[in-house]
Amino acid sequence: MVRDICKDVLFLARKSEPATPDDLPVAADLLETLEAHADGCVGMAANMIGVAKRIIAFDDEGVCRVLFNPEIVKKSGPYEAEEGCLSLTGTRKTKRWKSIKVKYQDEQFRQRFKTWNGWSAQIIQHEIDHCEGILIRGGTVMFASKVAVVTGGAKGIGRAIAREFRKAGAAVCVIDLLPNAYFMGDVSDRAALETFARKVIAEHGHVDYLINNALPLMKGIDACSWEEFNYALRVGVTAPFYLTKLFAPHFAPGAAVVNISSSRDRMSQPQTESYTAAKGGISALTHALAVSLAGKVRVNSISPGWIETGDTVWNGPDAAQQPAGRVGDPLDIAHMVLFLCSDKAGFITGENI
Repeated sequence: MVRDICKDVLFLARKSEPATPDDLPVAADLLETLEAHADGCVGMAANMIGVAKRIIAFDDEGVCRVLFNPEIVKKSGPYEAEEGCLSLTGTRKTKRWKSIKVKYQDEQFRQRFKTWNGWSAQIIQHEIDHCEGILIRGGTVMFASKVAVVTGGAKGIGRAIAREFRKAGAAVCVIDLLPNAYFMGDVSDRAALETFARKVIAEHGHVDYLINNALPLMKGIDACSWEEFNYALRVGVTAPFYLTKLFAPHFAPGAAVVNISSSRDRMSQPQTESYTAAKGGISALTHALAVSLAGKVRVNSISPGWIETGDTVWNGPDAAQQPAGRVGDPLDIAHMVLFLCSDKAGFITGENI
């Protein structure tokens, strides 16, 4: 069946999931769709027909082939190419390799290795980029020349957000207590925030997106001390306020702030007062900032539900109790952050999602 070409940039930015034998019909549709567009297209990935699975189809010197779960394991001969895509407008320059060795699975899902060279190699690289969610729009990377600041960006949801911004072309400035490539610091400390902000502005001159994600301490009324409660508020409320204030003169036109709140501000659990208070505070702060910065910066918040940031796979009742039928993944939140920062969300401000 020939399918419509997907042009949803947020969907195309998702990393595709491994293909299984159940996806053989998708591969058949992919081949038919490729053949229907043979006059202007030499390769397709499954996400181009709306299926986020690691399947590619391409014209291999006159023969259309399908690869399942392709992975480049060796490459040589770098060069610069200019490419277009049916799913996206314009062309872009990109780095490619003249020769690549690919590990993949065939239609019987047997593991294979093969080396491709020249034009076929270039097509395969383009389609594998699709599988990785590498996003191009209008001939340029979606967030090219943009500067994204992410607090708590060294692990979990923050790391996923930072990674997706980088994939979309943004320069990413992370502040975290944990080791990272940009700035190690405690967001509860005023001096650390000021030093961090000076570094960002000195290096980039402006900020396009501020993502306040750093995780407040979670302790309850029985165990939480005065100092710990106030520490949670400094991380979860004061730091987002102060970073927004520090960057206010430097926000670029079209800038956005996204605060990571929580459903816990409305659905509390016992012994979570420090965390719940901080998340309630950031929800209220979001609306206040949206009003104060109206016309200059859009400000929204996201309240994740159950997000698994480790390797645990949740099935049965744990998954079934979620309206989506599964526990959330950090990428679910990262994709919403990128949407709220994109032009597609230009009318949304002061909201919690």
